[in-house]
Amino acid sequence: MSLQGSLDTFALTEVLALLAGTKKRGALHISSARLEGSLWLDGGHLIGSDVPRAPGIVDAVFELLRLKEGEFVFNADDAPPDPLEPENVEAVLADAEERLGEWRGIEAVVPSLSVAVALAADAPGPQVVLEAHQWRLLVGLAAGRPLTQVADEQALGEFEACRTVKQLVEAGLASVEALPEPAPAPKKAPAAASTAGRVAQESAPPPAPEPEPKPAKVAARLESDAAPAAPAEPPTAAPRRAQPASAMSVVDRVLQEANEPAKAPAAAAPAAASGTEDAPAEDGAEVPPEQVDRGALLKFLSSVRN
Repeated sequence: MSLQGSLDTFALTEVLALLAGTKKRGALHISSARLEGSLWLDGGHLIGSDVPRAPGIVDAVFELLRLKEGEFVFNADDAPPDPLEPENVEAVLADAEERLGEWRGIEAVVPSLSVAVALAADAPGPQVVLEAHQWRLLVGLAAGRPLTQVADEQALGEFEACRTVKQLVEAGLASVEALPEPAPAPKKAPAAASTAGRVAQESAPPPAPEPEPKPAKVAARLESDAAPAAPAEPPTAAPRRAQPASAMSVVDRVLQEANEPAKAPAAAAPAAASGTEDAPAEDGAEVPPEQVDRGALLKFLSSVRN
C-alpha cells in the first residue's frame, strides 16, 4: 500500500490514526521547509523514529505535529534501521498533543534553542532547590556554552531543554535574550568578470615613458645641427679706388677696342633675326658695340695728344 498527500489536506494525527487502525507496516516520511523526519509503524504500534533533536518516539511525534505544512508519503513494508520498543500510536499521540498545549506557554518565554541564556548574579533567596535535570542544564550553561550545544550534549529534545530553561527563569536563576540576527554577507563580484579584468590589465602593454624636457641650450644646438647649412656667400672684394687715367692710356684702350672684331653672342642672333629691337639682353650676354668712325676718332685723339 502506498499513501501520499499534503499536511494541508490531511493532518498528521489523522494519517497516523488511519495507519494504526488498518494495522499497516511500513515507513511514513514527512518533509517540509523546516524539518524532515520518518516514523515506522507495525500493527498499530510505532517501532522507530528519525527526527532531528528528538531522542524518543514521543519527541519525534511532537516535533512533526508542530509542522503546519508539508508533504507525506507512506512506503509499505519498510523496516526501521534501529528498531525501538513498540509504543501504542494512540498513547503517543495523546502525550504529543499534551506537549503541544504546554509548548504554547514555553515558547512565550523561550521560543527556541537559539537564545542567549544568562545566569543571575545572586540567588533569589536564602535557599535554592533544583531538580537533577535542572542542575545538569545549569552547570552546562555556567560553563559558557550555548543552549543548543548543552541540549545536544545532554541528549535533550527542544521541548525538554526549553521547558527546563523556562523553569530556571521563573525561579529567578536565569534570564533569556534573543540573539541578534547575522548580517547578510556582502555580494561578491562575478569571478569571470574580475578574472577577465585582471587578465586584460596584465596583458595591456606598459605605457610609454614621457620624454624628458631638454635644456634650452641643448635644444638650440640640436636645432642648429638639424637645419641645413646655408651656402656661404663669397667675400665681396673691396672696391678699388679709382685712379685718374692718363690721356695716353685712354687713347690706347680706345684704339685697342676699336681694332678688335665685334663679338655678338649666340643667344642674340635669334632676336636680331626676328627684328625685335627692344628685346632685353639676357643675364651675362655682351651687348655688341656700336660702329665707330675710325677716321673721326683718330682725328679727335690726335687733337687730344697735342
